[in-house]
Amino acid sequence: SALTGAIHKLAGGASKGSSQVDFKISKLTALLQESISGNSKTYVVAAVSPASSSVGETISTLCFARMCKFVRTLPVQNREDSSELIKNLKLEVEQLQLELHAGAADSPTDGELLRSLQETEALCARLQADQQAQLEEARVREVQHQEALQCNRS
Repeated sequence: SALTGAIHKLAGGASKGSSQVDFKISKLTALLQESISGNSKTYVVAAVSPASSSVGETISTLCFARMCKFVRTLPVQNREDSSELIKNLKLEVEQLQLELHAGAADSPTDGELLRSLQETEALCARLQADQQAQLEEARVREVQHQEALQCNRS
């Protein structure tokens, strides 16, 4: 079937020249494209039967499940890089501080500027803390991933 062919290629069973998987050959492979080759963790549940009349189907299912074990995806959380936003917020803080100290006649009142400055600084601090937490989380996941790879090689 098309799904078996796609899994076979993703598991590394295809020859070097034809390793590109065509997911558009069936509706099922097109629907499962992101799950089996993309940015996700995928689990396969194989339903088998102990009945002697289903031996062929059971063996086929187990072979397919075994092949699925060799498909490797690397799921990564899709998150926007907040570095640019933090940089822009810092520039806005500096601008607001300059306006506050300059006391321009056409600028908002000092209270409004101060409130805006405090809100922007608080947002910037939260974003920096979130970014640090995300970096630490990514480091932990990378260590766990490396350990899992070491266990699989053993």
